[in-house]
Amino acid sequence: MAMTARRLAPSFCGEIDGVDLSRLDDAATDAIKAAWLAHKVLVFHDQHLDEDGLVDFAQRLGDVEIHLRQARIVGRREVLLVSNKKENGEPIGRLGNQELNWHMDQIFMAQPTAGTMLYAVEVTPEGGDTWFCDLGTAYSALPAALKARVEGMRAVHSAATADRRVGIQLTEEQRQRAPEAVHPLVRTHPLAGEKALYFSMNHTARIDGMSEADSLDLLDELRRHATAPQFVYAHHWRVGDLVLWDNAATMHRRDPFPDHFPRLMRRVGISFPADLRAPF
Repeated sequence: MAMTARRLAPSFCGEIDGVDLSRLDDAATDAIKAAWLAHKVLVFHDQHLDEDGLVDFAQRLGDVEIHLRQARIVGRREVLLVSNKKENGEPIGRLGNQELNWHMDQIFMAQPTAGTMLYAVEVTPEGGDTWFCDLGTAYSALPAALKARVEGMRAVHSAATADRRVGIQLTEEQRQRAPEAVHPLVRTHPLAGEKALYFSMNHTARIDGMSEADSLDLLDELRRHATAPQFVYAHHWRVGDLVLWDNAATMHRRDPFPDHFPRLMRRVGISFPADLRAPF
């Protein structure tokens, strides 16, 4: 079946109407996969998905991950709660209400997250927008000298770097599960074949062979280029939205929001096929 996506940004991001993600046949699933690969970010409105339904949809797209920082005892382990809400004085989820810098999900793993879906259960009337940038088109548009400089570089990524830079605390067990990982700074997408920048301001500790200070200077230069307006889409959430993004081709960040506004999102991560999970 053909599936039409309305383009939301100049080079990427498609909005798909009239699809109920809880009632997909194989043809509709294949159409979503093709649209996702073509647009890198897909936006679906007015969905009604409990945790089982969210995982069922994710499993249609690939193998489902358990996030490194998952600590839930009840509910679906595949679903990470992204929330500032508390029960009995304790946070029910992760990431609170602070700003999140430009990053890629779990890039610090040897086999990083391929795709992420985020589903809005409760949203805030202000703040909390999620921004995405198109790292493939941004790479293509790099000045020739900078493109030549980064070609062949490898970057070292670390969950502990996010711990230090952002203040996200890791347990010792989590540290052992996620030692430093080294990936190409310019990655070839394993399905689309497109080259794209591949780094995370939260998690990339350094460029291999460079100091952290020099690495951050280069990464910030790349970040400024990749997040220019022509490469960016900002999503303002409403209840029932599901946004699905390609974590090998985009980077994202979040705006902060006032703490007195409750926010609850459900997140599921997806892997590439087993032989394509290690970045190249």
